[in-house]
Amino acid sequence: MRIVDFLAAGLTREEAETYALLLRDGAQTAGSLLHGLKLKRGTLYQVLRGLKAKGLVSESGEHKTLLFSPESPDRLLDRVREKKDEVARAEASVMSALPELKTAYLAASQKPIFRFYEGIEGLKAIYESQIETAKEIWFLRAVEARAYEKHFGKWWAHFIRRRKERGIVTHGLTPDTPGANHDPAVDKAWGVVRTWIRPEDYASPVEIDVYGDTVAIISYGKEIFGLTMENPMIAGALLEILKLAKAGAESRSSKR
Repeated sequence: MRIVDFLAAGLTREEAETYALLLRDGAQTAGSLLHGLKLKRGTLYQVLRGLKAKGLVSESGEHKTLLFSPESPDRLLDRVREKKDEVARAEASVMSALPELKTAYLAASQKPIFRFYEGIEGLKAIYESQIETAKEIWFLRAVEARAYEKHFGKWWAHFIRRRKERGIVTHGLTPDTPGANHDPAVDKAWGVVRTWIRPEDYASPVEIDVYGDTVAIISYGKEIFGLTMENPMIAGALLEILKLAKAGAESRSSKR
């Protein structure tokens, strides 16, 4: 029997060694257990009380002849499952409180929170955070619109559909290239409000997104990576810049 297996179920090393001895040799008195364990009598009784509280040991007999018997090892699995449920509940509780906690932190410190992501799976995590935030999105699209479908395949259409289902309105500044969607009906169906910009005005393979208090910078160059920064002041500033770019593009278009 490996002690590490008992430790994984939340037992202390002393509890694990005592329970393992009981499983191997059966019910014993405290005196018998002391012969097989390097524990003081007071510590042993403390360990036995702990094992009894965990449902792993039962006792019978009278005080001077108390027998300590092991309960089924199935209780170990029960304990692991209980811990898993407790962790899930704790995670859900923290997740629900996190937006408020982060808002308080950012307001007090004004320090941005940075996260770095690599590869396609990393970029998916950035886009998933947009759905989780459920805030209006403003983005400056990378010059090569087909890069999204090329890198993400069917997942990209699935993402856009879920974004629409969450009721998220998306304002896009898009380089007017042949590969971009030019069907207003499609944009309307997906909740996209698009503003066209000239390809020569923005020829970078880098996308910039602003949603809630977050700015995302996503590179579709030779190296696929992304960076998010959470800070209400900086996100607000970038949002104003994107709105200025939108107004400038629309003004130029109306003068043609």
